[in-house]
Amino acid sequence: DFAISEWSGCQLILNMNRVSKNDFHPLQNCNIKSQKMRLNFIENLKPSIVMMGGRLPLIIEEDKFDNKEGGYEGKMKDFLQNSSNSLTTLSDRQKAIQKNYTLTINKILDAGHTLVLLYPVPEVGVHVPKELLKKINGKFLKARKAIRDDPVTTSYEVYKKRVEKSVRILDGITENRIYRIKPSEIFCDSEIKGRCITHNTEVSFYRDDDHLSKFGAELIVEEFKELILSEGFHYQY
Repeated sequence: DFAISEWSGCQLILNMNRVSKNDFHPLQNCNIKSQKMRLNFIENLKPSIVMMGGRLPLIIEEDKFDNKEGGYEGKMKDFLQNSSNSLTTLSDRQKAIQKNYTLTINKILDAGHTLVLLYPVPEVGVHVPKELLKKINGKFLKARKAIRDDPVTTSYEVYKKRVEKSVRILDGITENRIYRIKPSEIFCDSEIKGRCITHNTEVSFYRDDDHLSKFGAELIVEEFKELILSEGFHYQY
């Protein structure tokens, strides 16, 4: 069986509301009550493999992605806050996110599940399909050459700096029955040294500036398949 609990812009983190920066009003679909409901759903499942991931750098840094090469998504309009709205600094909120993220993971493990942590997918800062169309510029017979000779990529160093705090949180979770998938090992510093790729000559791996396309997601799924089929993945039904 397969079940999904994916809510747009709402990672599963207990005891935190996602609130507007203007009035601290919690978003309807991302608040302490709804997060508890999501956890209850997971806790009531039979022991399973749970994959957990999302744009952790977005909520840790409280800023959208700037690729430092002209691609910037813009300012955040909300952030995570506790029930009393007493977290007054970015540092306070980062510490609370780390604490409650770890708490959430421990509760999933306590329910008997095995957890796969999906590390941050490289953000791009520009809409990849639109950028590719610009490069092709109507010359579809020469499209492959155009995007091969002038690919859409981002800096691996910028990525590493962007995810530094997020990776520290994820690496710090060392309980048993935790496995890890790192998209940067798929997209970064391999095809092009020091760069993160967003496409090949056939398909785009992204459907916009940060979400993977069907083809990009398939690369993650292949990593997941290899993980659960490997001898090192000791999962008990």
